[in-house]
Amino acid sequence: VVDIYTKDSIIINRVGNAPELDAYCYSVGSIITEGEFGNTAINTCLELDTPTILLGDEHFLDVFKRWACLCVPIHDTYGAIIAALNIAVPKEHANENMLGLMMVATRGIENEIMLLDEKTELSTTNEALTEFNAGVIKMASMLSHEIRNSLSTISAYVQLLQLQGVLDNIKGDKIIGEIGKINRLLNNFRSLAEPLKLNLYRCLLDDLL
Repeated sequence: VVDIYTKDSIIINRVGNAPELDAYCYSVGSIITEGEFGNTAINTCLELDTPTILLGDEHFLDVFKRWACLCVPIHDTYGAIIAALNIAVPKEHANENMLGLMMVATRGIENEIMLLDEKTELSTTNEALTEFNAGVIKMASMLSHEIRNSLSTISAYVQLLQLQGVLDNIKGDKIIGEIGKINRLLNNFRSLAEPLKLNLYRCLLDDLL
């Protein structure tokens, strides 16, 4: 049988059948404690954080003396034990090569866990950046709106002063021209803050060149 254990020695998944072991409550959902089962590969593996093999008579309980148990820890991205892979086979079929194969299998599982963690981290970072970008766009829009209002007021007063003859037209036009430059800068700033919108279409590479 092939079992997956939690770090607390609970069997959470099993492939295969072993009625002889099931009869002793060695089944999915069982907690394999040293007090109940004596020395086991799973307890040694989890306690020492090392691949472990226990053969036949090395077990405490008679029911396990016909079996060999091989166990390898499974670690998370940070090296902490999160589970263990355990195989129980009749002792005459066991050998140390099986332990090596199990170690290769668990390395594959750990790599998948690492990739999932990285994917989750990238997704979280992307969400944070999206929210930040939305905040920047909103702030840019608000600032642009408020500055435009002020510039419109200034421009109106300049034109009024020109009409009243308080400000000569050359100086007034110069002020209005500078206000226009600021408005153009605001337009560029808003374009920079807005999200990129792609206009995708199919074309022939020769035509494009």
